[in-house]
Amino acid sequence: MTTQTTNQTETNTNLQPQGEALGMPYDFRRPTMDKVKARWWNPEGPMLTPKVFGWGWDLNLAHWGSWVFFATVAVLLAVLFQLG
Repeated sequence: MTTQTTNQTETNTNLQPQGEALGMPYDFRRPTMDKVKARWWNPEGPMLTPKVFGWGWDLNLAHWGSWVFFATVAVLLAVLFQLG
């Protein structure tokens, strides 16, 4: 039983709080306002940034492409509601 407990402990200590899994970034560290600002509002950054907390991507709201995306979704929803 001691060997099994030791192996489980070693496995749990190998988990990293941030990294990449299945080609997508993850970050399970505590979010800070600096990290939120750097990822959600960074005019020089890319449109998709790693999530502040969790697995996947967030939109950088300072990037013009994010607003084009929001406008496109809004137009598509308006058209769908008019047709329905």
